Amino acid sequence: MPEIKVLIPSKLSIEELILKNPISFKPYKKDHLAYIISLLYHIQATNPELQLKNGYWPINAEILQDVVGNYNKYLDYLVGKVFETNNWFNVQKHQSRGYRFTRQFLYDKGIVFTITDWTTIKAIKRQEQKIRNLQSYNHLEKWFNTKLRIDAVIANEFIETELERILNDKDLYKKMEQKKKNIFTQYNSAKLHISRIATNDYKPSVDRRVFRFHSPITNLRGTIRNCLTYGNKKLVAVDIKNSQPYFSVILFNTEFWGVSTPHNPYDKGNLRLLKISKNLYKELKPRIREYILTLTLQESAESQYSIALQLYIESVRDGTLYKDLTDALNFPDYSKSLKNINAERYRTKRKEPTKRIRKVADKQRIISEKETKKNFLVILNGNNKYFTDTKLIFEGGWPIVARLFNRIKKEDHSTLGIILQQIESYLVLKIVCKRIAKEKPNLPIFTIHDSVVTTVGHEGYVEKVIIEELENAIGIPPTCKREYWGPENLKFSDDTPFLH
Repeated sequence: MPEIKVLIPSKLSIEELILKNPISFKPYKKDHLAYIISLLYHIQATNPELQLKNGYWPINAEILQDVVGNYNKYLDYLVGKVFETNNWFNVQKHQSRGYRFTRQFLYDKGIVFTITDWTTIKAIKRQEQKIRNLQSYNHLEKWFNTKLRIDAVIANEFIETELERILNDKDLYKKMEQKKKNIFTQYNSAKLHISRIATNDYKPSVDRRVFRFHSPITNLRGTIRNCLTYGNKKLVAVDIKNSQPYFSVILFNTEFWGVSTPHNPYDKGNLRLLKISKNLYKELKPRIREYILTLTLQESAESQYSIALQLYIESVRDGTLYKDLTDALNFPDYSKSLKNINAERYRTKRKEPTKRIRKVADKQRIISEKETKKNFLVILNGNNKYFTDTKLIFEGGWPIVARLFNRIKKEDHSTLGIILQQIESYLVLKIVCKRIAKEKPNLPIFTIHDSVVTTVGHEGYVEKVIIEELENAIGIPPTCKREYWGPENLKFSDDTPFLH
């Protein structure tokens, strides 16, 4: 008999809820109620970037209506009993109201609820098919079969142990709060994805804005992927180091934008925006002239801007961009920006700068590379008015790069991120993976955005294809790293190994 398993709070009994609070509207179905409640867990697990202020999450009315016609009556019924709500928000051009669990259920483990109503199941499956958008991705979708397995026993033992560990350690709990992470949200998201993989409920999809391929593997926490195998073989991920900065290099080739100029700052790489997306090209076309003016402002090949661009490309090619920025932030004389450091590197052999202790918020600490990487995302995706130490150093060290980034983000700060993610999706999914599928049709491949995953023993071939295809497209070879998966590599959020 067909069924769909969803998560609802363990402290919630649908039967008791209805008994204590009789539903006055008709028709109603218990499975509809459970489905709407489960959406909060589903959204948190699959779209964490949609979180609104104060821990609210948007439940999209347009999508919900396809499954539950009178959804608004269910939502009104749940508010004050299971949900809390805020005002209306506009999320990705859809009007959505923000919801979160009431305090009683906010800090609660999820449990499985089985939906058995056939018309509800059909409506859910129809809606899922509508949003999957998997045309021309069969070379990736076909590997989501029964050979893909997760050691659910170890995976669930891990998340249970981690949850108890954090709840019983005040320091760990405080760190999670400082990161603004709800440990129960993290736990329930992991549990949902573990369950989906264990029951072969994959439902991969491709989003319609940047065309990234999403699956339970991409949504699963990195460390829990160590529990995955394919055909009883271990898996290995081949990752493109500092991928977003790497892809950004092609933006400095005026021909990428469809314009030929005598003063092209970067004349390598055969990738063109029109190849990636006609719609994106059409959307950006009115602004491209301004982008080109920004790129060709300087004419001298020996100008400060040309040198800075050359050094940026070197850092990206070598996979050291985040390290270089981190070193600059920890340089003995913090007032010296990368502009001065790069000038020294350009004249002499690169030296390791001495790290220093900086006072930040009255605490002495050294800026970590992980923190720099996180702050660099602000440079790529944040509003131009938002500044961090990392951004100031970046603008001083690589002025032409910062200037182009800021120009692209001028009208809409999300534009640069959208361009880079579409470049990534096009090259990884449609160029690299399609070549692998053509040359080795029996080789399992999965993707995690800028990583290609395969069975151990084939990582050398996969890395070779990545380097060859990306060098053709971008003009310089990427630096790759390999990550071998296995239960022995499971680690808690503070990097303590999990001994099972």
